[in-house]
Amino acid sequence: MSQNPYEKKFPNIGNFTLRQIQNIGMNALVASHHIWQALGETGLEDVHKNQFGDKALKADIEAEAAVLQVLSDSHLPVEVHSEEHGIVPLPILNGLAPGFLAVLDGIDGSHWFKKDIWNGKYCTLLGIFAGNNPLYGDALFSGMMEHTTGSILYATRHSGAFRLDVATGVKVPIQTSRAKVFDRRTLIQVDEYWPTNQNVFLKHLDRYNVLPYNFCSSVHYSRLAMGDADLALECTRKGNLEIAAVFALMMELGAAMMSLDGRQLSEQRYRTFGQGKDEHIPIVTAATPELARAALAFFAKHSADAAE
Repeated sequence: MSQNPYEKKFPNIGNFTLRQIQNIGMNALVASHHIWQALGETGLEDVHKNQFGDKALKADIEAEAAVLQVLSDSHLPVEVHSEEHGIVPLPILNGLAPGFLAVLDGIDGSHWFKKDIWNGKYCTLLGIFAGNNPLYGDALFSGMMEHTTGSILYATRHSGAFRLDVATGVKVPIQTSRAKVFDRRTLIQVDEYWPTNQNVFLKHLDRYNVLPYNFCSSVHYSRLAMGDADLALECTRKGNLEIAAVFALMMELGAAMMSLDGRQLSEQRYRTFGQGKDEHIPIVTAATPELARAALAFFAKHSADAAE
């Protein structure tokens, strides 16, 4: 009997078990860390502009290449959507179309990578989904390789969420703050770079507890995963790689990811939801579903008041 409960829904995934998928994802992230260590400050070199018009650093490109190599060597039939390499269809096996879709960001938080390479908060992000046209809810694995701490925050469906020290192999379970009430004590993170987030979220949060370090999804989601923040307020953009990569982690933590109209992100398809070039859909990620609903009610009220 197959050990993968997704095989009936997605027959092309073959004989890969959830444990095997987790091992592939973890090995890929460790490979990116070894590349980061080997590159050192040469990873700061500008190479070219990527598909989104952003400067791609050598570390961005090489970290992704390391992950792609591990995925290829594993023979996982997967199509990879990445920041620097674009869409990469790995070899079709036994005549089957890819049974998995992965999302990859070589260095999420390039601003902090360039500002403080040895201490900044940035990550290599990897998410793996069942099916070639998956819902977010089909996420199987999420991993965040924190290069400067040498730790991976990760989760596999139905298996819990953990922090692993790569050097020692020590693994500990992690959890969110479990906060349920939205008030002035709520620890809030907003990606201030995008005007959508400024207009929908930030302008209503005067005198609320908005945390610093506001231009890096990796910081937002790692803080939320470790219980050091309660809310992460972002929007869809540039392939939604960061949001998709952490989805399985957030779900295993019992967090909630929702759009402002109350739609669960789990019910949206990765390939179509928020994928328009200028489509910036606000997304609320909260430590608990209760906090998510309270935050949505807060922003709905303040948006209505502002419109009067």
